Amino acid sequence: MLMNVLAVGAGGCIGAVLRYGLGQISKTIVPGWAFPIGTFLANIIGAFCIGMCFQFFTKQESMGSPMQLFIMVGVLGGFTTFSSFSLETVNLIIGGRFGLAAVYAVGSVLVCLLGVWLGKTVL
Repeated sequence: MLMNVLAVGAGGCIGAVLRYGLGQISKTIVPGWAFPIGTFLANIIGAFCIGMCFQFFTKQESMGSPMQLFIMVGVLGGFTTFSSFSLETVNLIIGGRFGLAAVYAVGSVLVCLLGVWLGKTVL
């Protein structure tokens, strides 16, 4: 049990740092852009990776292993940003950017569902 907790914690730390880095990089690529591209990309990448990991760990019969928990719950849980996504969507609405909020919310959900499906089909 302790090994699982440590695996999730270590993975979460790594995932959060990767997410922060992606956000910083995206700000330099598209400075001043109102669309939260860093969060959008993190969710798409994370969705694809979690689908792929699910298939891999299922085939290896290692669901629930410390490595699966480290990667899927820790790294990808820390990397993907649903709470940030929700906050950014609400902030776009509050800021009167209703169209952009709708595109962001619907696009995030649809593209991430596609990412999980693609990730599951790759392996």
